[in-house]
Amino acid sequence: NSMSEQKMMTGSNGGNLKKITLETSKPCINLLELFPEFAASYMPANGNVLAGQYYGHPQINILIQGSKSGSSRYRLQSESIESLWLITEEFVMRLNAYYSKQAQTVDIIFREG
Repeated sequence: NSMSEQKMMTGSNGGNLKKITLETSKPCINLLELFPEFAASYMPANGNVLAGQYYGHPQINILIQGSKSGSSRYRLQSESIESLWLITEEFVMRLNAYYSKQAQTVDIIFREG
């Protein structure tokens, strides 16, 4: 883990993290099924977690965490709420596509904070 990833996971940046929680009608799936291109940043030792960074913005890190053991919540967080809109939109699109392939639908509730 880089120092940035560690800071995001522990919230040790003075509590300035911006968070979005997505609660779904289905149990969390392995994030690599949604984002196979991020296999290098997958952190199985820390649970169902992906971490990334916007190109050209070293201060903007993004963490996606799927809850464990049958929970239906995903947490997206960053130092900037503005940086979360694009990854949240992509995440929801991929989640819907995943369930569409299985001829299922998923209900998603957004919560900020």
